[in-house]
Amino acid sequence: MMVPTLDDVRAAWMRLPASQRDEIGLLAVDLVFQGYLYGDLVPEKDQVLPDQDTRDAAGDRENDRLNEIHRTVTAALPDLFGPDGEHPLWASYAQERRPVADVLPLWPDAQLKQVIVEGSEQ
Repeated sequence: MMVPTLDDVRAAWMRLPASQRDEIGLLAVDLVFQGYLYGDLVPEKDQVLPDQDTRDAAGDRENDRLNEIHRTVTAALPDLFGPDGEHPLWASYAQERRPVADVLPLWPDAQLKQVIVEGSEQ
């Protein structure tokens, strides 16, 4: 199966409008900030919020933000993740053994990495 590489992900990201990249970036920063407030990566004495209920609320917001990022990114990049409820073309056609370059017309700069799946032929 051929899968997009980090370079392909970067190219797809750069094709997004700046406003959409900004929205996703803001969600990512807030995800990390809520995790910081939650404080699960530091000893209790070093946590920024003294109250467990307040930290738990931040942890809930962190989880919500992760889910929001997932929904936003998958909807914004259907070439990578596929349309809602479907596999992306690169995955579907890879199972049919068609060259991935044939199914990524929107990715002229795609640098794809071949992954050999156990039991498959090349």
